Formats: sequence, C-alpha cells, structure tokens
Amino acid sequence: MDDEKSLQIEPKPGSLAWLEAHETVEVDGWELPEVHRLPEGARIHRGEDDGTCRVIVGETRCRGTRTRRWGVCLPHAGGGGQDYASMSRAGHAERSRLKHARLTLGLSARSARDPRHHARVLAVARSADVAEALVSAPLDDPELGTIERQQAVVRMLAETFPLATVSATIELPDEPEAVGSIGWQDMQALAERLPEE
Repeated sequence: MDDEKSLQIEPKPGSLAWLEAHETVEVDGWELPEVHRLPEGARIHRGEDDGTCRVIVGETRCRGTRTRRWGVCLPHAGGGGQDYASMSRAGHAERSRLKHARLTLGLSARSARDPRHHARVLAVARSADVAEALVSAPLDDPELGTIERQQAVVRMLAETFPLATVSATIELPDEPEAVGSIGWQDMQALAERLPEE
C-alpha cells in the first residue's frame, strides 16, 4: 500500500490532470473546476460544439481551443501557467532581448517584415549555438575524415574572418590642359603620383 502511494506522482499545476483533481462548481449552468478563471459576467455558449471555447465575455466569444472534458479552453478552466509574475518577467525579458537584437542588426519596423531579418534576429539570439555548430561541431565530429574537416575549417574561417578585397580604378588626364577640369581631390591624387623633382 505504501509503495502505491510513493509511486503516485502529483499532477503538474495547471495541467488537465491537476484540474481533474479539483472539485467542480456550476457556472452559468455549466460544470467547471473550482479554480476556473471565468471573468465576472461571462456566460457559456450553448450552441453547437465547434471545437472552440464556449466562454462569451460581453459580446465576444473566446477563440481558444476547448478541452474535451470542460468545453472551455485550458486557461478559462483554470489551467495553464499559474505563476503570472514570473511569466510576465520572462515575457518582458524575451521582448527586450528581441528588441536589442533588432537594434543591433539595425532593423526597423518596415524591414522587420522580411523573413530573412527574422532569421538574423534568431541567429543573434542563439549566437552561441550558431558558433558551436559552425566551429566546434565539425571539428569534434568523429565521423568526418581529414579532408571534410579541413573543408569545414576553411568554410568556418571564410564565415568568421572573410577576406576583404578592394579594387579601384582612377583615370588621370593624359594632357596637361585637361588638368583644369578635374576636382580638388582628383588633383591631389594626381600630385601624389607625380615623381618628385
């Protein structure tokens, strides 16, 4: 008997099993757990079961997916997250992190519509994982041969330390008379090219 009690696991707060363990009350003629979260003045939709929550607040019906047992969504039944303060802090921290990533990448609200920008924000958010996959994973993979490992290192170096090349073309006038038509900066560049006399 004691072994059976020790094997019973307490249901996770907010889960359906946790809700099942509570007493029920009648709200607007509908049976719900005593920990329900129906706001004051809410009523229950009596029409056909269309798979959505039956709670109506004012004239607006909840669009959440209903639970089979209660006919209302998990939050209205009293389930879901229970520690609102920590959920709020985590949400604000995530929002701040994403805003910082957007600012770091120089994204505006207009450019944020591009899926590539969202991918860049997620890459910044998971930069440690990206670096691990780019650098450490290929080097530590025992299935890669020497050539594949060298190719991975070359790709990693190309991505982390890209070579920068600049090519510039400067045209200088061949005739001394054409020198008057060039600008001051071009004139200085021409003077630097003349041999010292």
